[in-house]
Amino acid sequence: MDTAEELSEPFKLVMPQDYSILTDILKHRIPQSGGMYNIVRTLDNLEAEQSTKCFTLNGDLTSNALLLIIIETLDFGQNISTSIPDGFVADSKIKEALRSTKIINWKGSYMFVGIERSLSSTILDIGSFTFGNTVQLAPTNSYWVDPKIVASLEFKELLNQEDADGEEDGICVRNLDIDQGTSFMMKNWTYARSEAGLRKMISNNISAGVYHQGELVTAGMLSSHGMLGPLVTSLPHRRKGYGTKCAQFLVKEMLRRGLYLISSAAKENVRSIALHLKLMSLTHESDWIFHTAFDSSK
Repeated sequence: MDTAEELSEPFKLVMPQDYSILTDILKHRIPQSGGMYNIVRTLDNLEAEQSTKCFTLNGDLTSNALLLIIIETLDFGQNISTSIPDGFVADSKIKEALRSTKIINWKGSYMFVGIERSLSSTILDIGSFTFGNTVQLAPTNSYWVDPKIVASLEFKELLNQEDADGEEDGICVRNLDIDQGTSFMMKNWTYARSEAGLRKMISNNISAGVYHQGELVTAGMLSSHGMLGPLVTSLPHRRKGYGTKCAQFLVKEMLRRGLYLISSAAKENVRSIALHLKLMSLTHESDWIFHTAFDSSK
């Protein structure tokens, strides 16, 4: 942006020296903003080319701030997370700021991540009716584990318990090998787009692989959105407790790094919801909103 555009831009870039203020705001909005809190806490671990940037409406860094984090990805365009204060109402000024901002490429590919319901209808309207995009919405349940529960003996036992129905012989859970993980996810994850994008996801984030007699059967990671997932088990090995083992490994590593245990599941994904409820509690309903840019060359 040139100087004139910067002055007129409603969303101002948050500089690294203010990240501590950002984390304090987000911490007071837990669990709804837990994913964004995790992102800011791990920014120093992300490669610069991921282009992760934090913004606040009108430069506000108070408890009333509307915050955005935008991650430029290889496979999904802009991944956009939002954080709003309690009692948020998307008034005409906020709607106009979102419509006019240049930091969101409304005509490009984008994915709004776990948007709270008081904002998601505005995002959907702008994308669909202002910019004429064909937009998809996925309603989700959001989950977390309260830190008080994390500290309890019961939760620690849950993290370490073995699944009675699982196959224990020849099972190993360890950090995901990048080459094996990339190949596995390309074959088994519905939303896999490219090997380059997957390699970047695995190398930049906490990951785990469950191996049965040396074969990778389940893979999972902490996404760039600061949430637990994706977590995928190959079809022949489902319903054997491997997903739970993978989630246990990831949760332990997140706790070791001081992150909040945050995740989400599509409302129609019964299997994922059942897995989440083994370790986590439902916090609120949210929406993921997608747009894939139209390719006129095809």
